[in-house]
Order: sequence, then C-alpha cells, then structure tokens
Amino acid sequence: MSQPPSPSQQRLISILRGLRAGAGLTTYQLGERLGWSQSRVTRIENGIIQASADDADAWAEATGADPGTREDLAALAYSAWNEVRSWRVSHRGGLAARQREMGQLEHRAAEIGQFQPEAIPGLLQSESYARRVLAFADVTDKGGVDNAAKSRIKRQAILREPGRTFDFVLGEGALRWRPGPRELMAEQLGHLLAATALPSVSLGIIPFDREAVTAYQHAFTIYRIPDATTVLVEFFHGETFPSLPAEVELYERLLAALKDSALHGDEALAFARAVILG
Repeated sequence: MSQPPSPSQQRLISILRGLRAGAGLTTYQLGERLGWSQSRVTRIENGIIQASADDADAWAEATGADPGTREDLAALAYSAWNEVRSWRVSHRGGLAARQREMGQLEHRAAEIGQFQPEAIPGLLQSESYARRVLAFADVTDKGGVDNAAKSRIKRQAILREPGRTFDFVLGEGALRWRPGPRELMAEQLGHLLAATALPSVSLGIIPFDREAVTAYQHAFTIYRIPDATTVLVEFFHGETFPSLPAEVELYERLLAALKDSALHGDEALAFARAVILG
C-alpha cells in the first residue's frame, strides 16, 4: 500500500515480523517456504503491500504458529483490509504528498481500471479542474491546493509510459457535474479528448438513459499490480483498499459489466462534447 498503515495494519505487520524473527528465518528463507519472492515478504513487512487473510495464514503456518494465533491473524488481516482509513490519516502529510503517494501506487500497476460516476478521474483532469476538485476534497483543511493540483498533473505522465493500459468508465453524471464555469469545463473537455487519444487510454461513458447493470454507488479503481492487485474505494469520510481475492473479483466483474454497457470510441467522445458543451 502507498498509504500510511492504519493501527490495525501496523499491528498485523508487527505480528508477522515477530513470527518470522521468532522462527529464526530470514526474509529469503520465509519467501522460499511460502513460494514467494523475497521482495514480497519485505514489502509486506514494510507496509508497502498488505497481507490478505490467506497470506497471513500461510505466513503463520510457515513460521510454526499455533492454531489460535493462525485464527487470530486471519481475522486481523481481514479486518485490516476492510478498515476504512480516514482522510485525516491519508492527508496527514498534506494534499501534495497524497498525490505523490497515489503516483507511487500507479507506477507499481501495469494496468489500471477505474469507474467514476461523479467526476472526471484525476488522471484525466485539467489543472484548473483538479484545483477545484482538490479544494472540495480538502476536508481536513490542510491547504496547499495549488501544489497538489500541480502534483496531480505530473502524475498524468504515466499515461504516456509504454507497457501500461488504462480503462476509464464514466457515468454521464461525471460529465454533468460542474465544479466551475463553462470556460473551465470547455478546457476540461479539451484535456479529456487529448488524453483519450493516447494509445494506452480507453474511455467508456454510460448515458443516464442506458439500462443500468448495477447500482452506481461510488467510484472505485483497480490497480493490477504483480502479486498485489488491489482496489481503492473512496467515500466522503475516508477510503478503503479491498484486496481479498473474492473482493477483487467482485470489482473486476463490476468494471467489466460497466464497460460493456458504455459508449466507446467516437460515439463516447461525441457524447462527451454534447454533454459538457451543451
């Protein structure tokens, strides 16, 4: 994970590290027992990626933990994954630092898929649009919106990196929501069209009059990272990172269904122009 570990996550990391040390195993040796790379073990212990309940159970077995410890660890890992991290924690380094952390997460992913029913995704935003959105997002009054907007725009360089793919699916509401005047939205449209012309970027738009395939409850992003695919779900009060296999599969199915129901190509771009400029 790129975000600061929550208290539950910190406790889980401490227990896992203690089990390995107690068993007298190096990170290389534990990796061999688990059939993992040494880097995966290290990343879990450093909080870069988070252990799932299955990971924690395998770790406990490999280090000779008793059945009670294995059961407690699995429950703690599940709770940590589903714990909502408050914005006060995620923004504690400031809004620009948050943007840099998200950039680090994006750089570990070969593929990113995002559904956004309410606003233009950050990787597709113009700087003026980003500035307005980040001002709304500053629920902890950290300030530094201008620097954060510039950092968000810097993140967009990843769209031009070879070997990466980005699937964006927007609801019509994402085009109709207007955080600024018509001039700002016209600029945003130009930025959107330029980004979607890149070979790495796919854009789908779901009109309001399409029959829904699911409830459009909230935005989510899937980061397909080797050994650590995870999902980011954001709420008004915080965020969570579901990463259990069944949870990731659920969001993958949702994104596929949403993508199938969307307009694509020239049809999607014509629809975006009509809505934003209409």
